[in-house]
Amino acid sequence: ILGNGYTLDAAREGRALYTNHTPHVTVRELTVTRGQGGQQPGGACCGGLYVFGGHLDILDSVLTGNWTAPTGDAAAAAAQTLRMVGSTVTHNVALDDTGGITAAEVVVVDSTISDNEARGYRGDGAGIVGAHVTVVNSTIEGNRLTDGRGGPGGGGIRATTSIMLDHATVVGNSAPAGKADNVAISPGGDTASFHSTASVVARGDLNCVMDLGLTPSHSSSYSYDDDGSCGFVGVGDTSNGADPMLAALADNGGPTWTMLPDLATSPLVDGVASAECTLAVDQRGVWRPQGTGCDIGAVEVERDDPGGFVTGGGWFRSEPGAYTPEHAVEG
Repeated sequence: ILGNGYTLDAAREGRALYTNHTPHVTVRELTVTRGQGGQQPGGACCGGLYVFGGHLDILDSVLTGNWTAPTGDAAAAAAQTLRMVGSTVTHNVALDDTGGITAAEVVVVDSTISDNEARGYRGDGAGIVGAHVTVVNSTIEGNRLTDGRGGPGGGGIRATTSIMLDHATVVGNSAPAGKADNVAISPGGDTASFHSTASVVARGDLNCVMDLGLTPSHSSSYSYDDDGSCGFVGVGDTSNGADPMLAALADNGGPTWTMLPDLATSPLVDGVASAECTLAVDQRGVWRPQGTGCDIGAVEVERDDPGGFVTGGGWFRSEPGAYTPEHAVEG
């Protein structure tokens, strides 16, 4: 489905898009809004996009203002794999289940998921929910799990098998007291894994809840939290650090909104040794590194030296599918 910048407005009359016969759906350059899920015959899910039994790719698109009640996932769901590149998911609400996006395998690249809400007692997470969750060069901010009494929380991200973060900014999400505000993992089987590279998880009362099962796998490097709950004890990590000094979510250039570290005061700036930088550009497409090292998180702060920018001053965009995680399911 090529939207060419148009809007699919469901006007609260039903789901925006639903299919149970197409194994792989790709949505590109489309805004999906005002989908209403939760009351249709044949299943409650979802308000925005729902691919039953298949794979969903969301490219350069916006999902906003979608809603589900009494149950169902608000913005987008797929039974197998959901891949998102260069897209925004914001202001979607689920009275139960997931406010943002969910699938067995979720891969988010160069995208922003913000201000989504899961209100019901079954709510697993407000931003991203999956078995395997991979977040690369992306911002997960301000998502709210307001009940979720049945699980470990995960206002930002909730997974049951694995979470992999690479230059991710996961900050300011929220969940009820005693539950994970930003990142939660609780195994559906005997084992689970959490791996973080050059990522910041901060501004939660309890940033992380890590239940990694009987045979856990955990690693991190050049990652940052401000409460010591994420187990960041690897090379270059900061555990229980100061406030990361990130500006509010805003238009800082590029296709999605981001949170800019303060060049003068943020401990994220130049926090990754240049030899250890894993990505050539940030979420917006700005070259890494701009200084003596790469910045932790999704955004690289531009310097005055024009040599640090993409040639010609333009934006570089990763091609969809260029990043394939270990557990990706090919459709």
